[in-house]
Formats: sequence, structure tokens, C-alpha cells
Amino acid sequence: MRDAKLKRLPVLYLRFEDMVDDPQPSLENIMKFTCNSSDITGTNAARRVDEVIAKGKDATVLYKLKDNTRKTNSNLGRYT
Repeated sequence: MRDAKLKRLPVLYLRFEDMVDDPQPSLENIMKFTCNSSDITGTNAARRVDEVIAKGKDATVLYKLKDNTRKTNSNLGRYT
């Protein structure tokens, strides 16, 4: 953080609790920060936020198991 202050780099502070409790405002702030804009209305960034929010809990799934194996690392033995 000291380097960021010395170089006057932009910094965005987020609270994990806010992301969990109400993710839409936090996601919008992230998009505004990365786009360097105070308003993202009508942009692809706003569309992506809406898509993620519409997915609900499914938006946080990192990896889905394949239907045919239903287990992780099923091909691990094929690699050395």
C-alpha cells in the first residue's frame, strides 16, 4: 500500500462481507474502477454485472464435475 500511495496509484477497497451480502453494488464499483468511469449504465460492464447477478449462487461455482465421471482427477493416473 505504501508504494501505491507514493506512486499515487488508484486503489479500490472492497469488503468481503459486502460482496456476500449484496454483491451488485460491489461488482458495479469494481467495473467502474476498472473502466475508470463514474457511470457504466448501458455498457458491456453493466451487462456482465447483470448476468452474474441473474445467475445467483451458480455464479460462484468454479468447476462442475463432468456427468460421465462425477469425480475430480479421474485422469490423474495418465500423467506422470
